[in-house]
Amino acid sequence: MNGICFNLNSSVSAKSLLNELGLKSILIGDDSIVLDKVCSLGEPNFQAISFCKSITNKNIERINKFEASLFLVSEAEIDLAIECSKKNLYAFVANPRLSFVRALNYLFEKRKNSEIHHSCLISPNAKIASNVQIGAFSVIGDCVIGEGSVIGNNVCLRDGVILGRNVVIKSGAIIGEDGFGYEKNEKSI
Repeated sequence: MNGICFNLNSSVSAKSLLNELGLKSILIGDDSIVLDKVCSLGEPNFQAISFCKSITNKNIERINKFEASLFLVSEAEIDLAIECSKKNLYAFVANPRLSFVRALNYLFEKRKNSEIHHSCLISPNAKIASNVQIGAFSVIGDCVIGEGSVIGNNVCLRDGVILGRNVVIKSGAIIGEDGFGYEKNEKSI
């Protein structure tokens, strides 16, 4: 075959990958399969993730050579998926290629461990999840910082701020402080 295939550094369950990507899609197949490769349709494999923009006869032949793999497929193709192998998992998404790129970014991103600079001032009531990075001279009030977030240098997070997972706050930002607000003009702009 004339395809591309990369091994992952570690395996990941299809269910956890779809959850990490926030894909609320229709699934057909077993979502407990474990993935350890990323492959193009031209490189059939076992336990791989791939995508298919359209289910043609040629692509059905290719898909059916895979086993225990996850395919990101256009939600417009759900009726055609019944012709594909039942040995795989199919996630029907709005944009399979974009979802695949997001999966690649997630699977191959370099993750750092928690790193909080020693010069930070952090409230004892702050709730900081794992794998959070906080830069030098930042001030963290009674707030919540979600897993995987990155807080730059000289950032101020005031009491009551809640940050979700994987949030990036650039250096010098002040969040949760009173400001002047916004006023619309006569054109509501």
